[in-house]
Amino acid sequence: MTEIENETTAVIPAENESWDHILPTLESLRKQTVVPAKVIFVDDASPTPLTPPVSDSKLMVIRNEKNLGISGSRNHGAEVANTEFVLFINCGITLPPTWHEVVRSHMQAHPKAGLASTRVVSNRPDDLMTRWRFRFLENPFTWTRGTRKVPWLMGHVVIARRRILLEIGGYDQDLRVSQEDGDICQRLNEAGYEVWQVDGPDGVSYETNTVEMMAKKAIRNRGWSLSKEAYPGRDLRTFDARGALKDQNAFLVSGLVRNLGKGRIRLALASVAIWLRARKLILEADRQPPGR
Repeated sequence: MTEIENETTAVIPAENESWDHILPTLESLRKQTVVPAKVIFVDDASPTPLTPPVSDSKLMVIRNEKNLGISGSRNHGAEVANTEFVLFINCGITLPPTWHEVVRSHMQAHPKAGLASTRVVSNRPDDLMTRWRFRFLENPFTWTRGTRKVPWLMGHVVIARRRILLEIGGYDQDLRVSQEDGDICQRLNEAGYEVWQVDGPDGVSYETNTVEMMAKKAIRNRGWSLSKEAYPGRDLRTFDARGALKDQNAFLVSGLVRNLGKGRIRLALASVAIWLRARKLILEADRQPPGR
């Protein structure tokens, strides 16, 4: 397939997503100063097929025959695209009007750039759980503004050079629920390509952060599955309650030291609440029979 130079296809992976998350993302793409040539909406085998209730000649809807996870959905969209660049954007993310123009211009100026993005911030930056998440779970390389090469990017919204993405084999489809963003950036760097944070307009996340969500993310970010079913590839370590609890205890201590040392009492209390919920989730998983 011949690629169209200097054009972009936006790819939106979705599985059982709310229209409250989908439609604002689509609308923000339409309002870009440089509108993507095509938008591919990838329904990841949702039980009820997702068909956006909008009419747009640039919008293509494709459906995975079986659930592939976010990595597989991104790869499917990239394979269908026929443009030089692919803009991967998750549901619940919105972009200021100049976002695509700024980030793609940076990619065009740097031929070795395989992936680029800006900071992604929450629409509720003062929410306690959101503050905790961005301080303890998200990418430390993008806390401050600036244009620079970085080891990895959060995958909420990124622009990839399609040729390079396909050259390194795309996203690892074994990484279905965790670590796919760090993995793709690592493989790009190892292949001699660049990953950039661009000092441009921030992407905005409308995801609601809860104690339950933070507890699950804290467990995953330490490399553990909450299932006794073995995961393939480099995904998550097969469940082990003792090891997972030990990691959460260490994570709690490090968070308390950081927060209490700087007088962040509310964040310290949030760390305790998240640790308690993570501990309960691990113990519940330990009581499940194998294969669950």
